[in-house]
Amino acid sequence: CCPGPLTLDTTALAPGETTTLTFELSMHPGMDGPHDLAVHVPITSADGTEQLTVDVVGDFR
Repeated sequence: CCPGPLTLDTTALAPGETTTLTFELSMHPGMDGPHDLAVHVPITSADGTEQLTVDVVGDFR
């Protein structure tokens, strides 16, 4: 599968706020079925920078 570019609705959040992360998945012929993807999102806060890992699991067809 080929994930497309990641898009965030809002990139600056106050505590308690949320945003939506979207991306498109393109499947080459024969590549459909169960997948387990990890999306790594850099997070910058007053304490420094860390990485949030979002697991995306599904049966994509």
